[in-house]
Amino acid sequence: LMAAGSYGGDYAHPATPTQMCAWSKEEMGWLEPKEIVCDETVALYYQGDTPEAVKIWTGGDYSQNEWFLVENRQRIKWDKYLLGTGFLITHIDNEVLTQNDEACPGGNPCPQHYQVMVIEADGQWEMQTAAAPLAGPWFGESEDFFSAENNDTWTDTTSPSSRDHDGNLTGISVTNISSSGEKMFADFSVSQICQGTPDIAVSTSSVSGGCDLDGFLDPGEEVSLSVTLRNAPTASPATGVSGTLTSLHPDVSVTSGTVDFPDLGQGEFGETIIPFQVMASAAAMCSTFADIEISISADGGYSSTDTVTLSLGIDSLYVPFALFEDDMESGDENGWRHYAYVNEDDWSHNTNGNNTTGAIPGSSWFTEAKATGKDVSLEPPGFIPSATSVVSFWHRYDTEDDWDGCLLELSLDGGDTWIDVGDSTNVGYDDQLTANPQSTIGGRRAWNGLSASYPLFDQVTLDMSPWAGQTCILRFRLGCDLAATGTVVPGWNIDDYSITDASILREQCEATSVCTGIESDPPVFAGLESAKNINAPGCDVVDLKWSAATDPSGPVTYLIYQSTTTPVPTTAPVASTSLLKYRVEGLTPNQNYYFLVRARDSQGNVENNAVEQTVSMTCDPPSVVVRSLNMVEFDGCDGDQSPDGGETLDLSVTLRNASGTDAKNIQSTLTSLSSNVIVLDDTGLYGDLNAQHFEEGDQPFRVYISAGATCLEPATLELSITADGGYAVTRTIDLVLESDVDFSAQQFFDDMEGVEPNGFTHFADVGSDAWGYTSSDAFSGASSWFHGDTPSETDASLVSPPLYISPSSVLTFWHKYVLESTYDGGVLEISVDGGDTWEDIGQSYNSSMNVLGPAFGGPFAPGRAFWSGSSGGFVQETVNLGAMTSPLGTPLYAGQIALIRWRIGCDNTNTSPPHEGWWIDDISLTDTGTFTTVCDSSTPCGTLSTDNPTNPRVTMLAQNAPNPMAAAGTRIQYQIGVNDDGPVSLRVYSLSGRLIDTIVEERQLAGMHEAFWDGTTSSGVRVPAGIYFYELRTGSERQVRRLALLR
Repeated sequence: LMAAGSYGGDYAHPATPTQMCAWSKEEMGWLEPKEIVCDETVALYYQGDTPEAVKIWTGGDYSQNEWFLVENRQRIKWDKYLLGTGFLITHIDNEVLTQNDEACPGGNPCPQHYQVMVIEADGQWEMQTAAAPLAGPWFGESEDFFSAENNDTWTDTTSPSSRDHDGNLTGISVTNISSSGEKMFADFSVSQICQGTPDIAVSTSSVSGGCDLDGFLDPGEEVSLSVTLRNAPTASPATGVSGTLTSLHPDVSVTSGTVDFPDLGQGEFGETIIPFQVMASAAAMCSTFADIEISISADGGYSSTDTVTLSLGIDSLYVPFALFEDDMESGDENGWRHYAYVNEDDWSHNTNGNNTTGAIPGSSWFTEAKATGKDVSLEPPGFIPSATSVVSFWHRYDTEDDWDGCLLELSLDGGDTWIDVGDSTNVGYDDQLTANPQSTIGGRRAWNGLSASYPLFDQVTLDMSPWAGQTCILRFRLGCDLAATGTVVPGWNIDDYSITDASILREQCEATSVCTGIESDPPVFAGLESAKNINAPGCDVVDLKWSAATDPSGPVTYLIYQSTTTPVPTTAPVASTSLLKYRVEGLTPNQNYYFLVRARDSQGNVENNAVEQTVSMTCDPPSVVVRSLNMVEFDGCDGDQSPDGGETLDLSVTLRNASGTDAKNIQSTLTSLSSNVIVLDDTGLYGDLNAQHFEEGDQPFRVYISAGATCLEPATLELSITADGGYAVTRTIDLVLESDVDFSAQQFFDDMEGVEPNGFTHFADVGSDAWGYTSSDAFSGASSWFHGDTPSETDASLVSPPLYISPSSVLTFWHKYVLESTYDGGVLEISVDGGDTWEDIGQSYNSSMNVLGPAFGGPFAPGRAFWSGSSGGFVQETVNLGAMTSPLGTPLYAGQIALIRWRIGCDNTNTSPPHEGWWIDDISLTDTGTFTTVCDSSTPCGTLSTDNPTNPRVTMLAQNAPNPMAAAGTRIQYQIGVNDDGPVSLRVYSLSGRLIDTIVEERQLAGMHEAFWDGTTSSGVRVPAGIYFYELRTGSERQVRRLALLR
C-alpha cells in the first residue's frame, strides 16, 4: 500500500491503488485463509469481491509465527495496473515488528528480514534492494508472479525456495501451478497425507465444583471433570463423539461417566458438553495421582482410549511467610513462570553469574539481549503483601545502551494489565530508551546499558505497602530492538529474590476437613435474550446471546438446546460454553428453529428456565447469473468460433453467484427459442457455487445451427437454473448467427453540427446535468457542447463514445471557459474499465482548486489542477494518449478501449460575475477504430482470413484441423497482428489447467503461422483421449480454443 501499490502498481495511477495483500486483509479480519493441513489440490479465485488465500507451513502447524500466504492477483478492478498476474506468494514472520529496513538482498535464507516479504518467482530479489522507487523493479515486476507461463514450481530445492528464514527445509511445495487466470489451480503440499479416520486424544482437563472450589479433587469430594479432546490435523472429521470414564485408582470413583462432545473437524478442539462427575474417597492421600481412563468413540466405528491424571488432596493457597527467599540454587523453577510476547522465551537458570554467597558455580535467572525484537518476561510466584512487605532482588544487566532495556512491572488483576514500578524502587531506572518502532518498549524509562557494579550484582528493593492486601504479580521484562551496534551484549541476570511479611502462592496438602456436602442451589439466570439469523453465505448460522448468571459455585457453564419443534427438549444439549454468546452453525436453510439456554454451576446444579427464542432460516436467495460464454466449433468450417449455418458448436457457460448466499447443487437445462438453433446436449451440472464465486459446467452444451440461418439473424437460448432450497431462475443467452467481428481503422471526429448526442452521454453525480448542444458560441460551425457555471453544487460529466486507443492516437479538441476562478473548474479524465474508475489526463491546466472550495460544496480536492477563470476565447488542447507510458515504459492506454470525459465542478456560490460556463467543440481522436458486427465471410474450413497476409491487423487463433484430432496429430493455424510480433507461445493444457505440452516458444514476426501437435506431452508421453485446451499468447493477446482427441 505504501510503495508502488498506492500508485496502481506501475507508479502511474494514484487514483487506482492496488488491493491490500492477503496478510493485510487477514490482519483486518476481512479474510480467513484456507490452512493447508494435508496435501491437496486447491482452486484459488482472484482477490476480488470475496477475497481468499491459502496459508501453508510445515506439517500444517499454524501455531508458529512464520508461514507463507498464497493469493491469486489479476488485473481486475483495483489491481488492473499490476505489472503481472498469477500467484503472489509472501513469506510472513509475525515476530518481526516493522517493515522498514530489514531487506534480504539474497532472499532466503535471511535471518534479518521484512515481516511480509514477497517471494519473487524469478529468484532475482530486486524488491529486497534499496534502489529508489523510480529506478527500476524495486516495486516488483511481472516475473515475480507464479504461473504456468512464468514459474509453476516452488519447493525446498527450487530458486526461489520454500525454506524458512534460517535456511531450514520446510517440506512445503506448490507445484503444477496453472495458467494465470481468475481461477487458478495448484498442488499444495506440507509433506503429510490425511488419514481416512479420526485420531482423537485428550488435550487438557480441569476440575471444578466440590466443597472448596479450589480446582483439585479432595478427600470425600465430588467434582465436575471437564475434558478437552483434539482431533489430529491430519485426521478425518469426527461426528457423534462421546466419551466414557473408568477409574484406574481405588480412591476415585466415577459417578457420571458417559458424556457427549461436539463434532471435531481436522485439528479442532472440543470440550465435554456436560462434564463428567468423579468422587474421591475419604481415605484419598495428599499428593497422590489418580489415573482415569477415557474411552472415546465416534461415528463410523471409531474408538480409542486415553488417560486423564488427577492430583488428589492438594490445594493452591496463599501461605503466610515472614521471609520468602529463592536463591535459584534448588534446581527447579519453584513456582516461577516465564514466557515471550515477541520472539523466543529464553529465560532459564544459568551459571554465567550469580550473587549467592558460597554457591559454586551458582545459578541465576538469565535472558540474552538478542537483536531480534524480543520481548520476554519472568514472573516470581504471586503474593499478597502486608503494610510492611518489601521485595528485594539482586541483578546485573548489560544491554545495548539507549535501545534495549529492562523493566519491573506489577499487575493487580491477574496479569491482564501492568503498571511500571521500576522508578518506585530504591534505585529507580537509570535512563530513557530511544523511541523506536522496532521495540515494544521504545521510548520508556528502563534499566539499560551497563549496571552500576557490573559484572557484580546490585541490590534493588521495592516497598509494597502501597498495594497491601491486594493480590500481586511482579514481572521482570526485557525488550530489545532488531539491531545491535558494537559488541553483542549479554543480557539480564536476576538472583536472590525475597519478600518479607507476605502470603505467597504455594501448593500444599489440603487443609480442610473431609468434604461432607456441597452447595445445591442452581444458578440464577434470566435465559436466552436473543437469537439472530446473521444471513451467512450458507444460510446456516444463528448467533445466540444472554446475560450472565449468578451463582456462588462458579464457574457457570451455559447449555445450548435446539429443536425444530417447541417446547425444546432438554434431555441432551447440543453444545455448552462459558461465554455469554454462542454461534450455532450447520443449520438447514428455510427451516424454523427454537433455542433454549440453561445455566449450570460447577456443582452440577442446572436451573430450569423455559425462555425460548425462535429463528426462521430464511436468507437472501442466491442470484446465479451467466458470467461468460465461450463458443468452440465442434464441427465447423471457418474456425471463427461464431455460430454459422451448418455448424455444430460447444457452448461453455460460466455461471456466477452474484449474491452473498451460497448456492448448493446447481443444475441447468438449455433450450432454444429459435427455429434455426437446435440444442443437442442440454444439461449442465455446476455443483455448489459459493457467494461471489463462478464456475464452468461439468461439460459444454452442444448446439447445431441450421443451414438456413441468415446473416446477422438473432437467436435466443434459455438457460433454466435450479439449486437446493427451491431456487429456480431462467437466464437468456443471445446469439447472432452468421456473423463476424470486423475492426475498421479510422479517425474519430465530431464537430457538434449533427444530431445530439452522436454517441456521447452525459450525467451529473451532484446537482443537475445541464450538458447539451448550444448555439451561443462555437469554434466552428454553429454548435458546441455547453454546460453553464451554476451557483449550486454541481459535478457533471460529458462522456465520449467508446474509443479504441492505438499507439499513435492523439486527442484534440477546442474549448472555451468562463468560470468562477479557483472555485469552479473543468477537468479532462479517461477510463479504461467502462467508467468504474477515472484518471486525470489534462495537460495544460491554468489554475487549481482553492483551499476553501470544498467548504462551499465544490467536488474537487483543494489544490487539484483544473481549467478555471477565463480562457480568453477558444483554445486547442492536445493529448498524445497513445504515447503515454508509465515510468517503466509500459503503455498506459494504447491497445485499450477508453471513455473520455469532460467534467465540470461548481460550488454553491458565484462571487464575481459574470460566470458563463464551458464550451467544447471539434473533438478529434486520430488512428482509432471501431469494432462492428458484420456478415460472416464464410472462410474455408481450417484457415484464417486477413486483408493482408503479410501484415495482418489483429492476432487470431484458428480452430485446429482436423477436430476431433486423430492419433496422427492436428494442425493449428494462427496469425500474429502487426503490433504483436515478438515473444509468442502456443501451449496445450488439460481440462484441469495442467500444462501438457509447449508447441511454440519463440519470437515470431507478424503474419500467418502454423504449428503441429502430435498428441503427446513435452516429454513424449502419449496423452489419453479427451478434451484439451490450446492457448496462444503474444505480447498483448491471449486466446484459447478447445480441441478433442480420439484414440
